Amino acid sequence: VVDLKVGEAFEISVDVDGKEAPKVQLTKDAPLQITQPLTDIHVLLGQTGTLSLTCDAFPAPKITWFFNDTELKNSPKHKIESKQNVFSLTVNKCDHPDVGTYRAHIDNGIDKTEQTAKLHVGVKPKVEAAKPANEQSAVIGQDTQISWKFSGIEKPQVTWLFNGQPLPTNERFQINETDDGTSTLSIRHAELTDKGVYTAKAT
Repeated sequence: VVDLKVGEAFEISVDVDGKEAPKVQLTKDAPLQITQPLTDIHVLLGQTGTLSLTCDAFPAPKITWFFNDTELKNSPKHKIESKQNVFSLTVNKCDHPDVGTYRAHIDNGIDKTEQTAKLHVGVKPKVEAAKPANEQSAVIGQDTQISWKFSGIEKPQVTWLFNGQPLPTNERFQINETDDGTSTLSIRHAELTDKGVYTAKAT
């Protein structure tokens, strides 16, 4: 028994009664193995988005890409590439019509499988507050609130900072968010040590 390596040919021949027999080549195939699957990606409007997967197999697989079940070809909009065992689809200048499910059909003649992932397109969140509260005062011992409203295609994730450091939430500091993108920081029983710069960072 010969220990064949994947993809390497091994040549054998048998000599019967002094006559040379035809030579035969044996090649060991390998089933598809997805070592890095497709994953959902989030890109900003106008940016480039790349979906990629890593597949080990012999013979080398053929990848066919689909968007919402429509086969994709190389074009100014879509770039299909394969480098060794890495296969990728790049979507240029992502726009809202590019949002959806992308599917990679993988077939090497021995085995086949599929991978799917979603592409999400968003816009940079912006402040919708009518008058930015650059300065706000509070009375020691009383409660106070700071609110900012952000907008975006998807609901922004808001992080609050105090003097440049993440603001921990506890009984005195509470953060509430509404569906319209408003994030409100409530400070109970204001203290002198609460004086500083509060920043709401939306991503």
